[in-house]
Amino acid sequence: MLLKLRIELEDIQSEISTVSQRISNVMLKKAETLVLAGEREFINYFEKLNFIISNEVSQTRFDGSYYPVKIIKANYRNIQYTLSIPDIRIAYLGALTVLTLSDNNSEINIGVSSENSGFRSETFTLPNNEEDRLNAEIERERKKLERTINRETNLNDEKVVYTVKNDNAKYNDFTEILEKYVK
Repeated sequence: MLLKLRIELEDIQSEISTVSQRISNVMLKKAETLVLAGEREFINYFEKLNFIISNEVSQTRFDGSYYPVKIIKANYRNIQYTLSIPDIRIAYLGALTVLTLSDNNSEINIGVSSENSGFRSETFTLPNNEEDRLNAEIERERKKLERTINRETNLNDEKVVYTVKNDNAKYNDFTEILEKYVK
């Protein structure tokens, strides 16, 4: 009986992983689209102010591998603004990716995340009896699978937005961020 419960738990967890990976692939594509839009908005914003735009690529190390980082610079005499865009494959806690907007004196990190993202915490107590513990875990994982499948079903409606640390606003346009933070 215990072996069957352990197998059932493994199967549910495997299905959660499969659905979560599909969700991740879709959300990363949405994030990439928003990042490209932000890049265009950054360039257009500063070109209208007669800044000279230049591009370069550097590298960053993450999990033992090197990934490209696109760097876009906007220069006007001694004034410089830089937008750093890491490779979309680099994982961040709480965001799909994080862009960095900097000037001569400061920088802000701009998260790209799901409009509905938020940390979900659950508290539960597992019984001491192994069979009861497995049954409780199976029930908890079934509920998680149901939530995950529901999210995947509604994924077309899920938007990706820009966020800024210590700023509770969610931004749909990068220009809004530039207008608020570029001084």
